[in-house]
Amino acid sequence: MNKKIIFSLVLIFLAISAYMCGCDKIFVRSEEPFRTQIFALDTIIDLTIYDSRGEEISRLSEQRIKELEHKMSATVKDSEITKINSSNGEPTVIGRNRSSLKLCGLFNNKTE
Repeated sequence: MNKKIIFSLVLIFLAISAYMCGCDKIFVRSEEPFRTQIFALDTIIDLTIYDSRGEEISRLSEQRIKELEHKMSATVKDSEITKINSSNGEPTVIGRNRSSLKLCGLFNNKTE
């Protein structure tokens, strides 16, 4: 009886192994990643997106990076960082979304 159980388990193991070897296409991505390069935040940014919607995600990512650059760049004349830097230590009114400044440690409690 033990030999029949062991034989059955070995047979099941071999059947599953053969099935998994035939299914290797499931685990391999057939699509090439979407790659693009943008210039923002005074640097070249390489984006590689592993998704079938790569072009759309890239466009949205670039848009968000540009929004952040407009707020956080020291080289953009009307950015929030430029306003803070040119305020000479005086309280400065900046945009409504200041959570990114809090995270950077640049937020001055007097500006609320």
